[in-house]
Amino acid sequence: MNIRTVIILFIAFLACYLTIRFQFTLNHTLALFSLVVAFPLIFSIQSAFKRRDRALEYLSRFKSGLMVTYHTFLQAKKLSEEDQMVILGIMNRATDELVQFLTQGKPDVKQVYDRFGEIFEFTDRHRKEISIRLILRITRYMRDVYEGLAYLVSFTVHRTMFAIRYFAYIFINTFAFVEAPLLYETLSQGTHVWLMYPLSALSAIILITLYNVQRQIENPFDNIGLDDIQLSNFKLNIQPNQMEERFM
Repeated sequence: MNIRTVIILFIAFLACYLTIRFQFTLNHTLALFSLVVAFPLIFSIQSAFKRRDRALEYLSRFKSGLMVTYHTFLQAKKLSEEDQMVILGIMNRATDELVQFLTQGKPDVKQVYDRFGEIFEFTDRHRKEISIRLILRITRYMRDVYEGLAYLVSFTVHRTMFAIRYFAYIFINTFAFVEAPLLYETLSQGTHVWLMYPLSALSAIILITLYNVQRQIENPFDNIGLDDIQLSNFKLNIQPNQMEERFM
């Protein structure tokens, strides 16, 4: 329920009032209107759900790559406890800033990439403590991290086709106008013309609710809607005290 729901209910009730007041009738099949409303709406919802599934896939790939990278750093026995704490802090800050970018749109994209680039900078500074074998493994695992990162960044910039969503919204509102004279044609022969109001309202609410669901799934990171992705589950979530256990 939002402002779009209020608008389309107003349109539906206004159309019913004008139809009854001036006795507008329309004798036409609903097949054409159903097609122009249902096709773009269903297409948009399917695209949004596919995007959400892909986002979960790349988030999983991102976190698994980051976790394996972290455990690879733990295998570098020559790294001091302080250095281990430094790389842990870098990785935690990188994931925190990515989550902040996905949910709030800030910091900017360059800063997010630079934060993950600090992992490679740390590796380059400690080549003496990290063996070539481990560096190659870190590079390979970070490829999955960057692949997931690149998709998630592009996910927030590129959405489903705007033209299709706009088309669906326009015809949902148009359908609210058209349905009233169609219902009047059916109900005017009896004494239940007042049924136009609840029937029109029901159709309008169903269509606009589906549209609202699509808009909520469009960005599953903004914490609006029941189907949003819980990004906190994809953070590194490793605390310093867990790192200390390695050196005890």
